[in-house]
Amino acid sequence: MLSAMTVVRAGGERYLVRIDGRTASYELRPDGVVREGEYYVKDPVRVGATWEGREGARFEVRAVGEARTVNGTRYTRVIEVLRTGSSSQIRTTTWYAAEVGAIEIDANTTSSLGQTIAVRSTLRGYTLGE
Repeated sequence: MLSAMTVVRAGGERYLVRIDGRTASYELRPDGVVREGEYYVKDPVRVGATWEGREGARFEVRAVGEARTVNGTRYTRVIEVLRTGSSSQIRTTTWYAAEVGAIEIDANTTSSLGQTIAVRSTLRGYTLGE
């Protein structure tokens, strides 16, 4: 499945982003990036840094300054963040590239029948606007 993400409004440090018909708000703060009121990246950006999210979620920085190739494009200054949710039991690893944003996302959980359910999203391309 192909998803499209578009910045529909930018003003100062706040952005409205449309992802397949749903709109989410992002805010760049001096101490991190907030999506819908929850930090997705937070200072200090260093391996081992952790913070709490909504509904008992926990974030952990797993790697900083790495290079990663996604769909044939090499990205540098990549940050790897693991998000675990206590209520949903979903583990999501997201790789963010400087000046780009999320370039790859792996999410998985175990169903009530014991089956592993996994979803992987990768950035296929992006265009910088004005």
